[in-house]
Amino acid sequence: MSLGMLYPFATSLPGFMYTQLFSSPPPPPAPLSLASKTILLTGASSGIGLATAQLLHSAGATLHLTVRTASQIAPTLAALGPEACTNTTQTRIYVCDHASLASVRAFLAALPAALALDAAILNAGVSPTTWTTTPDGVETALQVNFLVPALLSLHLLPHLRRRQGTLVAVTSEIHAWTPFAPQYAPRILDCQNDRRQARLGALYSDTKTLGLLWMLALARHETAVTVTTVTPGFCASGLLREMDEGWVVSRVMAVGKWMLARSTADGARGVVAPVIAADREGGEKGHGGYWVDGGVAGVGGVARDEWVAERVWREGVEWVERLVPGVVGAAGLGEGA
Repeated sequence: MSLGMLYPFATSLPGFMYTQLFSSPPPPPAPLSLASKTILLTGASSGIGLATAQLLHSAGATLHLTVRTASQIAPTLAALGPEACTNTTQTRIYVCDHASLASVRAFLAALPAALALDAAILNAGVSPTTWTTTPDGVETALQVNFLVPALLSLHLLPHLRRRQGTLVAVTSEIHAWTPFAPQYAPRILDCQNDRRQARLGALYSDTKTLGLLWMLALARHETAVTVTTVTPGFCASGLLREMDEGWVVSRVMAVGKWMLARSTADGARGVVAPVIAADREGGEKGHGGYWVDGGVAGVGGVARDEWVAERVWREGVEWVERLVPGVVGAAGLGEGA
């Protein structure tokens, strides 16, 4: 059973518990063939990203995948099957470490200029609970979960417009039932990047909420590409590997994972749902939508506030342009951006 359109229950904490226990993304239509599709996926080396890559590969899609380090390329190819190791025309893997702007810039330079994409899925993310900064001087979760996905979303727009493609960002239902304190700061992103102001226990939820707000705003600024977000639900993946909450909390998390977590294969089915819908039902299916278990649901919490989303958009554009000059202009969003 899918909650799909059952809003606001689907975006509440009880709704989350219900979906984890009694709902799941529907299986993709059989037979699923994406042989004519070219899809880019970030964070493909493990967890939901790897399961998504396996699902797309089995459907025959041409894949452009990213992993964090070069040492992850061979294991990722092996996990896709023997054919992926030899057929480099169907599957190409790049190194793109979101925690290093040098790595991100190298990835962008390596992408073929003429690449035309049917879909791009922004999946890579981290869930830290301690304050760390990247070599670029930015708080790690802010850079990995928000700034680099925002940068990639802009850079990939011209590639997606060539096929009226679909841009999917993997987000979290946690946005709907956790407070988003940065909205009250004069500068939201500056607050999130300030150790004195950022909430250490909410680095993941706050930065994933920022990403959702960004995508909702992008959907209002971009019409040629279908812009969507999707939550795969709480899955038994490696996302929580950065958490350092002590013995008691770690045991509670382990029990919660055992009771509630879905498999990464279930999560992958939810992630690809917007891509399949665009292929089967047309490019505008779900534009600006938030996907839950194979259907479009309403967002909750601060994500319903367009004014906050627009603030995140404006500040995000400034940050991204400062980090990688020229990317905003190259996205072709016009003067309104």
